[in-house]
Amino acid sequence: MRPSELQYCRNQSLFYADPDNLSAESAKIDNVSFWTYADNDISWKSISEGPWQHHCHQSPMAEQGWKIHISSIPEEAQTVLSIASRIFLDNATSFKHLRNQECLRRSLAKYGDRIQCGKFIVGYPQEESVAVRLLKKLSDELKSFHGPVVLGDAQWGSAPIYFRYGAFRRIVMEDPESGLVAALRAPNGNLEEDRRSVHFSCPSWVSIPEEMVPHISRRFAPNTSDNDWYPYEIESVIHFSNSGGVYRANCCDSGESVVLKEARPYVGLDDFNCWAVDRLNHEAEAMKLLAGVPAIVRFKEFRKIGGHSFLIEEHIDGINLNSWIAQNYPFALSESSVKYVNSAIQISKKLKKTLQVVHERGYALVDFQPMNIIIGPELEPRIIDLETVRSLSDSSPFPIGTPGFVAKEGTDPESNDWFAYNRVVAQLFYPLVPLNSLSDSLIEVQMKMARQTLGCHIPFDTLLMPEPPEARRSDTVPYLMESRQTNLDQLESQLIEGIRASAYVFEGVIRIPGDIVSFSGIGHFNIESGLAGAAYTDAIRTALMSEDAIPKIENDEIMPRGYLSGIDGIRLERGEDIELSKFQEDRPSGPIDVSLRSGLAGIALAKMASLMTQPDTKVDNDLTDLIAQLQGITEDPSSTIVSFETSSRKAAGLIDGWSGVGLALDRASLLLGDDSLHMTAVNAFRRDLDLTTRARDGSLQVLDNGRLMPYLAEGSAGILFALLMASERLRSRFSSRTLNRLAKAADVRCTANGGLFMGRTGLLLVRHFASLAGIDCVPVNAEILVNEITPYCFKSRSGKGAIIGGQGGLRLSTDYCSGNAGVVRAIDTFKDSTNPWLLFPGLSSLQQLEHN
Repeated sequence: MRPSELQYCRNQSLFYADPDNLSAESAKIDNVSFWTYADNDISWKSISEGPWQHHCHQSPMAEQGWKIHISSIPEEAQTVLSIASRIFLDNATSFKHLRNQECLRRSLAKYGDRIQCGKFIVGYPQEESVAVRLLKKLSDELKSFHGPVVLGDAQWGSAPIYFRYGAFRRIVMEDPESGLVAALRAPNGNLEEDRRSVHFSCPSWVSIPEEMVPHISRRFAPNTSDNDWYPYEIESVIHFSNSGGVYRANCCDSGESVVLKEARPYVGLDDFNCWAVDRLNHEAEAMKLLAGVPAIVRFKEFRKIGGHSFLIEEHIDGINLNSWIAQNYPFALSESSVKYVNSAIQISKKLKKTLQVVHERGYALVDFQPMNIIIGPELEPRIIDLETVRSLSDSSPFPIGTPGFVAKEGTDPESNDWFAYNRVVAQLFYPLVPLNSLSDSLIEVQMKMARQTLGCHIPFDTLLMPEPPEARRSDTVPYLMESRQTNLDQLESQLIEGIRASAYVFEGVIRIPGDIVSFSGIGHFNIESGLAGAAYTDAIRTALMSEDAIPKIENDEIMPRGYLSGIDGIRLERGEDIELSKFQEDRPSGPIDVSLRSGLAGIALAKMASLMTQPDTKVDNDLTDLIAQLQGITEDPSSTIVSFETSSRKAAGLIDGWSGVGLALDRASLLLGDDSLHMTAVNAFRRDLDLTTRARDGSLQVLDNGRLMPYLAEGSAGILFALLMASERLRSRFSSRTLNRLAKAADVRCTANGGLFMGRTGLLLVRHFASLAGIDCVPVNAEILVNEITPYCFKSRSGKGAIIGGQGGLRLSTDYCSGNAGVVRAIDTFKDSTNPWLLFPGLSSLQQLEHN
């Protein structure tokens, strides 16, 4: 699954940054690197990998065994590491640790990985006797130090020392539900999942050393009683974060429904060195101070249970404002907007009144944002999460806040609340969040687009509050705030100039800033997020002033495979042969990625396109074997689509779903003249259609965890675009009613993102080609394309060119999947209007197969 964009935003740049390589200036803290006694020992090998620094003893590491985890807090970390590293060296035991203070603090933050939290140092004892000896020694020397609990481990004594049985080296297996998972090897050679969760577990075939037994037993012993919880009975979990859980409970005395908010010790660290426990205490006091304000959630009590802090508050029926907007906004162009606009005006007025009452009490909310606003059945807004509440006279910096809803540093608390309120109102009428984190001035664009697309009078002049100019940053300017009219050629030129202005050279190679996936694998080079996706377009290649913009990657024979995310797309673009024999030999065990993005479907398409450029299109056995394997997986009813970079749980669509597989099989059926492949291709599309649901506007949409997905990469538009790229014979297998309903999903007023894969641009291009094919949808012309893409564009800080807001909306992007390069490619494909295959670098020749 795709990670959160937030962890790639701990910098002051307009673009996402590698969180494992932040400079001290960007990290907001004294980002000191840690040292160990192994650093200068020539008999030990030191390797950097992401946030980790590995120290490997010369003896080979075991495949699995008893892992040791040592937790710590920032002010004690270096001392703990120096003690632990000396002990590991003395016992010839390989270990790793988080490289610096920033990596440690990030692991302890509120939205850090709760399963990984506390794993500051990891030791890999070769034998269980060594593990026991190390646990005793470490516990004895570190018993006076502090650190968070490692949730999935057993604790040795009272020191911050934890252990579990797990894999030391990378072993993977396929899980029907989760895809690729870490694995352990049983004595009989079979693989079973290495369960990495918040619950301690040990394989049944592992003999637990006698000295570990009492510590493991203590892990399972209850540390609270029924009396500790009385009168509350937990009914369900609302959500978990690294700070702790939020639970819905019943008060058995009154029958009232309540919420319990938990704070664990030594977790939830923020940039002002406050822990989750500190903020929960503050929130409890804030609720007491604002008692009686009708919209504020009501305080019940505060208590300690089992060493954890709990705030008990009333349960409020309803959904957060973001969810309310997603469920009620008239996204479909066919929907009337009148009822929604009236409801949004009503909510806005009530929110304004609530803030006025809070301010009259002498306080500000500070973190006033849609996720902290609950909308009840009668459109009554209620405010939750008060951990940032402060006095109006408190001018100290805000420790935390939601990007896009916090004013410029130094803004007084009352003005900050109204700054946030204005953006909440703008979000109600034109939801571009979180793009407003890029520009404080985006609110002007939201108001303009709301009036234009909703077609109703919206009284912004009375709904919005005056905003002091000093509350806004001198920030990135939305492209729409330019006064001059822009045509399609001018927009394309500005996007190309934006790529040129943002490109930079790293270690002698041109790079373009892009999506967060650029920081994994060969992301800086590939089509999806790297240079290959941009340089495919001649005008961009010329702008980058590079004859050979796609360099030969050192050791590219060991690079990850794949068309969009791997080396195959790069080789196709360079005109090199795509070797399949070695791919078949070297494929790792475990689940098989079949997606167009990174798996068999994309590799097969790239190989077929490569053949089409050669005088002799002879198909070799390796390609037929690959296609046969793809066919077999598709026909297996128990198989699931595997695409490791998907952002949804149901990867239906062109890039990550069965539709990409169906498209590859369709081309293969034409190339090989194999009718069975045609039927399998039809079945692949039907598997994607089985994941769609009927939306309230009558469209067919992919439903993922309550969220409708109309997009190109993952969603209805991707299914339709794949059908439009497929053969007429295949497309005729699907009714015009189905095609019309898929197209209707692309007829929307706005989307959160503007890019190609998961945004507005992809939907517009699909609408265009659907309209050309006679499918019932709103046509797209050049003027519409410009008007609907520019709200997502910003002027670069140099003033040269425009840049698209990237996926997630927290930073800009110039790459193919989410930024400028993809939009430019879409514009060129729109201008051509004869070959939808032009959208995909190197694959345009595959259209010819239908006419051969």
